[in-house]
Amino acid sequence: MDTPRTSHLWRRVGALGIAQIISWGTLFYTIAVLGAAMRADTGTGELWLFGSFTAGLFVSGLVSPLVGRAIDRHGGRPVLAAGSLLGALACAVLAFAAGPLSLLAGWLLAGVAMAACLYDPALATLHQIAGRSYRRAVTAITLYGGFASTVFWPLSQYLLDTVGWRQAFGIYAVLHVGLCAPLHAWSVPAGRGSFERAPAPGTHAHAHPQGGPTFVWLAAALSLAAFIASAVAAHLIGLLTATGLAARDAVLVGSLI
Repeated sequence: MDTPRTSHLWRRVGALGIAQIISWGTLFYTIAVLGAAMRADTGTGELWLFGSFTAGLFVSGLVSPLVGRAIDRHGGRPVLAAGSLLGALACAVLAFAAGPLSLLAGWLLAGVAMAACLYDPALATLHQIAGRSYRRAVTAITLYGGFASTVFWPLSQYLLDTVGWRQAFGIYAVLHVGLCAPLHAWSVPAGRGSFERAPAPGTHAHAHPQGGPTFVWLAAALSLAAFIASAVAAHLIGLLTATGLAARDAVLVGSLI
């Protein structure tokens, strides 16, 4: 039976999970559905649009160590909330993008926002507040995040068909300000949290600071998997429509992933 503290943790996990669905869905998955309309409306080539998105992912990787250190010092609440506000700003810039440079600025901002509000900062925050329930909490958060494309690919297609891609990004900006930022402020306690994780008996936390060759191979494998997943997510809808599927059917097939 769950204790009050455990029940409170799972309410926090649920709130963080909802924010993950919105954050992934608006900052990462939108380009697959809205990209063609963005190119046509701004007169931007496919290479520039997806290059700008890729540059945003690169910036996200560069900023991530700074984000991690900020969470270590101040806890996850200010970092995650700031990430949501940056996500709103990125969506607003994309909504008003008029050409290549403004598209690039929007995706670069989105990259910084992703570093501050997607899985990595959320899991680092859980490490501080979840205690012995950390592994279960991580499983739950990643399960929530897995529904981001299932929810936001069809939603983006619906908004594209009904109000247009600019208004879609405007709505997503409002979601970041009105829902994600408050959820992060409410669900994450101030400071670094009250749980400290002691090393297991007989182990030394700093015995192998470099991790050895096993860590290098693991990092390389995870990086390659992330590279492939990012490429598939960004181009899947376009690849499906290129085979002759209608956009709505392509979105339906893609969301089944």
